[in-house]
Amino acid sequence: DGIRSMYEESLLLSAGSEILSLGNAKAVEESLPNFGEWYIQRRVKGKIRMRALVTDTPYHREIVRRDKEELRKTVLLHEELFTQDQEINLYGDTVAIMSFENDEFVGMLIDNPVFASGYKQMFELLWKLGSK
Repeated sequence: DGIRSMYEESLLLSAGSEILSLGNAKAVEESLPNFGEWYIQRRVKGKIRMRALVTDTPYHREIVRRDKEELRKTVLLHEELFTQDQEINLYGDTVAIMSFENDEFVGMLIDNPVFASGYKQMFELLWKLGSK
């Protein structure tokens, strides 16, 4: 429930806002069945955009095909760059870190502009690296 609440908090953003996400959508779906679809529908309804960095796998390539309709831009990272069953979402001054490793759910919210800015800078570096 705590992990779900962390995701739901990001849905409180205003229309036109953007969430930056570095993660493993397959791990989220396997750990929280059907939650991803519900979350995406709510995010799209709220007109909250997303930029996502995910591992280049067949599962994630399918997700890329739905980018336009799901208000998302996705960059696929080489599998060696990111293999963990976790997700980091960045929005406003918030860093939301969730782990799904071995079905042990761990989540942490950091609401701090310094941390958020630092993680956003790292995201942008990976975005540029993955876009090449």
